[in-house]
Amino acid sequence: MAKLILHIGTHKTATTTIQATFAKNQKIAQSHGLTYPVLPNQHHGLVADWINLPKPYHYIGGAEAQWRSINTIYGGTESTVLISTEELSRATKGNRANFAQLREWTSGFDDVQVVCMLREQVSLIQSIFFEVFRKSGQIEWGPFIDTCFSQKEATGVYLDFGGLYDRLLQDFEPEEIVFLPYRPDGKGANPLVTFLNHIGFPKLQDVMTQADANRSPAPLETWLAVLLDRPNKFDPDLADMISPIFEGKKTTMFSNPEYQKVREVFKPLNDAFLARYSGLNARDLQLSEFPSETHMFRNQMTQIYWLKLAKMLRASGREI
Repeated sequence: MAKLILHIGTHKTATTTIQATFAKNQKIAQSHGLTYPVLPNQHHGLVADWINLPKPYHYIGGAEAQWRSINTIYGGTESTVLISTEELSRATKGNRANFAQLREWTSGFDDVQVVCMLREQVSLIQSIFFEVFRKSGQIEWGPFIDTCFSQKEATGVYLDFGGLYDRLLQDFEPEEIVFLPYRPDGKGANPLVTFLNHIGFPKLQDVMTQADANRSPAPLETWLAVLLDRPNKFDPDLADMISPIFEGKKTTMFSNPEYQKVREVFKPLNDAFLARYSGLNARDLQLSEFPSETHMFRNQMTQIYWLKLAKMLRASGREI
């Protein structure tokens, strides 16, 4: 029986690490019965017929030809094939995957399973912002967070998981859809291990070499480093240099009112989603808590912190 596993994200749930690990260990995975097709730029080009991606991601002959090739080679066999790209979970209408076409192009597979990892919105919103901000420095926090509230999307990433579920149910049966927690029971975990355990290949964690994970620098430190150094690329060493001005406190890009609003807006949406999908519990989507005694909010960065920053830069002799 041919099985197709579609790992669709979401963004900022260790998708890059998972994809890079399978690309690095493709032969090992194959020897254990799991096929991870080797394609240019991973599997992102498989959505290029539907989603506006940079030219280097496009495949010669188009995405449809690649899907049909995978279907021809593995459909009707005893293979288990893994396709992994978070772009399959894009939310924006007119710039997202057509699952009806995808199913047609992969009709040779007897069993299809959609696997999607979910991350609670407090950390997710902040992580998505900095993924874009530290690359270009052009995105502004105010309009970004306003869109998160008004559209329940963050640069095309679903923030309302019920909306994502509704969309998947249009083309997949409930038993074909599985949501996994990025933080099971609200606790830190290795997403690669969570994923391997679910898809039925737990032994691969013992034989595959995991690819390096993306580093996520502290929020306010990253924000300041980009502002100070743009249009240059983000410098993590500068962010580390800035860190002492906060005197050991963890930082967040949210103002205190924005943080409270995220909790007020998204907790009811999570509760509604969990009432429909029984595979996760409330702790799996428990919103991160930022106690004021341990965390520094953006609106708390008063004049004294800017003075500390100026003194630190002057003492370092760094040119900005």
